[in-house]
Amino acid sequence: MTTRSVLNGETAEWPFITAKDPLKNLLPGYKLAQQQHSTTPHAVFTNDIEKSPNDDRSYRLVTLQNGLEALIISDPTTDKAAGALNVKAGHLQDPEDIPGLAHFCEHLLFMGTEKYPAENEYTDFLAKNSGTSNAFTDLDQTCYYFDCHPTALEPALDRFAQFFISPLFDPSCTEREALAVDSENTKNLQSDMFRNYQLDKSTSSRDHVYWKFGTGNRETLLDEPLKAGMDVRKRLIEWKEKYYSANLMKLVVVGKDSLDDLTKIVVDHFSPATNQHLTPPWFEGSPLTEKQLKNTIYVKTVKDTRFLELTFPLPDEGPFHSTKPGSFISHFIGHEGPGSLLSHLKSKGWANGISAGSGYGASGFDFFKVSVDLTQSGLEHHTDVAQAVFAYIELLKSQPPQQWAFDEIKTVSELGFRFKEKSPPTQTAANLSLLMSRPYPRERVLSAPLVTTSWRPDVIQRYMNLLGPETCRMMVGNNEPTVNLTDKEKWYGTEYTIKPMDEQLLQGKAPTDFEEVHLPKPNSFIPTNIEIQNKQEVAVPAKRPLSIHNTPLTRVWHKKDDRWWVPRAAAFFLLRSPIVDNTAFNAVHSKLATQVIQDSLQEYAYDAEIAGLSYGFDTQGDGITVSIDGYNDKLSVLAGVVFDKIKNFKVDAQTFERMKDRLRRSLENRRLDDPYKNVASLMAHFTIEIMWTHEARLAEIDNVTVESLQAYVADLIGRLHVEVLVHGNMLKNEAMQLAKVPETILAPNPLTPVELLSHRALVIPEGKFLVNTEAPNPAELNSSVEQFTYLGDLMNEGFRTKLYVLAHLVQEPLFDDLRTKQQLGYIVSSGVRSTIGQIGLRVIVQSEKSASYVESKIDNFWDAYKTILDSMEESEFEKHKQSVINSLTEDHKNMWQESSHLWLNIISGYYNFERKASDAEKIKSITKADIVSFFDTHFFDSPEHPIRRLSVYVQSQRLQPEALQLLKPELKALGVEVDEAQFDELSASKPTLESLKLISRQFLASKGVKEEAITNYVDKLEEIVIPKLSGNVTLVTDHDMFRKSLELGPHATPAEMYSDLFPKL
Repeated sequence: MTTRSVLNGETAEWPFITAKDPLKNLLPGYKLAQQQHSTTPHAVFTNDIEKSPNDDRSYRLVTLQNGLEALIISDPTTDKAAGALNVKAGHLQDPEDIPGLAHFCEHLLFMGTEKYPAENEYTDFLAKNSGTSNAFTDLDQTCYYFDCHPTALEPALDRFAQFFISPLFDPSCTEREALAVDSENTKNLQSDMFRNYQLDKSTSSRDHVYWKFGTGNRETLLDEPLKAGMDVRKRLIEWKEKYYSANLMKLVVVGKDSLDDLTKIVVDHFSPATNQHLTPPWFEGSPLTEKQLKNTIYVKTVKDTRFLELTFPLPDEGPFHSTKPGSFISHFIGHEGPGSLLSHLKSKGWANGISAGSGYGASGFDFFKVSVDLTQSGLEHHTDVAQAVFAYIELLKSQPPQQWAFDEIKTVSELGFRFKEKSPPTQTAANLSLLMSRPYPRERVLSAPLVTTSWRPDVIQRYMNLLGPETCRMMVGNNEPTVNLTDKEKWYGTEYTIKPMDEQLLQGKAPTDFEEVHLPKPNSFIPTNIEIQNKQEVAVPAKRPLSIHNTPLTRVWHKKDDRWWVPRAAAFFLLRSPIVDNTAFNAVHSKLATQVIQDSLQEYAYDAEIAGLSYGFDTQGDGITVSIDGYNDKLSVLAGVVFDKIKNFKVDAQTFERMKDRLRRSLENRRLDDPYKNVASLMAHFTIEIMWTHEARLAEIDNVTVESLQAYVADLIGRLHVEVLVHGNMLKNEAMQLAKVPETILAPNPLTPVELLSHRALVIPEGKFLVNTEAPNPAELNSSVEQFTYLGDLMNEGFRTKLYVLAHLVQEPLFDDLRTKQQLGYIVSSGVRSTIGQIGLRVIVQSEKSASYVESKIDNFWDAYKTILDSMEESEFEKHKQSVINSLTEDHKNMWQESSHLWLNIISGYYNFERKASDAEKIKSITKADIVSFFDTHFFDSPEHPIRRLSVYVQSQRLQPEALQLLKPELKALGVEVDEAQFDELSASKPTLESLKLISRQFLASKGVKEEAITNYVDKLEEIVIPKLSGNVTLVTDHDMFRKSLELGPHATPAEMYSDLFPKL
């Protein structure tokens, strides 16, 4: 084991074996295994592993002869297997001359191995076996993970293990994957999260390694190494051999087989991985030294956000996992109840929200961060906001840590672990592979991350003493800074400046200056009744809830939990109303009203949230959903308070303006989302009967007043239909009492039968149609396209089941072609797109190429895939078909997944709870010939079967370099000589059309070209450099007229098999 000193001489043992012979230097609790598991030597952890009483899986820890440690999980009930391997090596170990090399290694590692050389063999195998895979690179670790059908686990692990035994790092893939990394980086260039994170790193101490740029891009992985005569692939292999070692690997496998069988698979397949006996990385000291502290970074954001972030350097918290001092401190600073710091800031009109927590670092260092979501007034008073934070910290320091508060945190954590439900196997494997690298006793590798056990007031006080203005660096961000920004961050171009912290902050204020602020009181929401009611094991859990109450005003569904056996429940209430979104004006009122209600409940409900009981609002097509879930002991109490707030809706002018501003900025920022997100929003607008654009909502927001909002809520709750689902540890009579809460408190009148009809889809007509829009952010380099091929009604079983099979068949080859081989962009996805009354296939690509160019490549893929499908072997087709069946019949992994499934089938209006199972049965009879005919009929235009296709573009304003090359003949015709180097520099900068016009005028004037000729040239620029659209599509120029011209699809109607449950419909 590796011993590290952290705070005041206290040490912790990091669970890595660096000795030459790992099996002779085992971690405590391990013993050499008898040979029944495998003939290859290994060791088994013999002590009991503490697990949740609610957990029916079996666990075994093993250490292989190469030092790799594996956690093996046997779950005989699982219908999904998974594996994850975490390597304790990350981008902080990148060489300084090749930023992004660790991330590049993560990408290229997947591109074939000596045993399985085909670059897409792994992903193709997983696709045929209901599987997926992914990976991510962090500061000091890299995690690879996958899932598949349990029957395919051993061959999947064989392929997976080879990445860490004999990867090829195929030279033919090197440049392509470097471009894939560049595309991933380009996707993030306008993301404030990535920009601010890198700014935080880039401005840290160069005596530490935290400053490094971890993503990498074309410049760092291709261009600069090429200039330096460097072989990046060779350097990559050298880096991997230097930092990847079996003794730094933590593997987790989840499978259906016995522990003995899984152990044999793991030992046999992973023992050949090379052990270089490396010491795990440890980054001594803090990235924030005296030089960086007591400063404020002012930063310009892309989106209209306003925030204050205070960062305090901390030592690694690893040794104190049983006390979790950072969590204890954040419990107070991030509290939102009465007398809290947030309540004080809101009373001043300075903040909308606050968060606090520790972490964010790597082995050897941590941070504690406090983030405040500021109002405009809060931005102007950001120094006062920071002063309030420091004063609250002084209030915490002024008295010893309170044991009653620790005991509350301990109780809640113990309850959470006692009734912990299963996560999906991929999530389980990936999370545990990361946690295995932490200094947890092996007995507590499952419980230590979640449960707080040791009351150490001395440790908590020491961590508290590290927080203060003298040990803080602040960041203040908004998109219209009033401070002069003098610097630009290298990798993202983020504008910023650094100034010394205001002297009054360093002097501080006493806690007595904020008399209304006080520490939290004991939490009354911590559950006391955790009895599992009426527990009766059943052979087969019920697939649907029962309709136990049905009147013109209320319909109630109930399912008593019959499989999870936890003291929790979920209650969903759909307040169906025809006015929720019948106009953009009302849609804004709906959203604003729910946000005001949530804001007014913040103080009261925060204790409930801490105690494992939460609520939420969601505005959707024909109503507002209120959801409440968590421990059922106090669930009805919270429900009563929530609906009382709705009934007695009141809003003061200050709160109204604060929440209205928040909603306005949210809508404006949605317009600046990634292009692939905006094409999806626009596609919804053109395919759903009522779906307002961000622009339509923004146009109405200034028309909303306090008075109109009050009147709207009164109208809304005056006439409703309430549909309720209660699922979990609640009996029928309790469900009925809970369901009557909104009916009793709101006392609405019922809706008419016509008003209960669902919204409908907009039917795409015969032909190919194109909606072409421009990205509103001129700095956005990416364009995006969504191509939607409409098939028909969602309830057409033949269309639906055949499309499931076809969508699965094309997913991997389409990704492999458009992303891996052609490198069109990092975002490439395809799949079924369905709404009420509509189903079809969507393809989304985000790329630095023009949207029209990208769509031409999508069309080419359809042509090429026709040949692939025609020549596909029947046996291969059957594997894919079985993969679809496996996915459809995959079971829920926890109560929340089941609750969500039931509720989605209710609010859809179809109530078809067993559709997936019936679809799986139908798919069994589908043949390859059926899919070939289906594909030919619906994806290729013909007089007999005209295609129905809508494409939506969000085009970058930046011009393509190849388009600018078309200007050279025009300039030559004007008799103007072009400096090739300058022209290439202009092309590479990808100017917008407007900036190109300005540059052209200035350039031509400097060359003595006459004004008339300049004007003619500039007028022709758009025609020359903007990509031409395909001639075989109908361009939609009037969006409103196009929507109005579309036919409406059918309303949702209850499935026939449940018609007996709706006697009054």
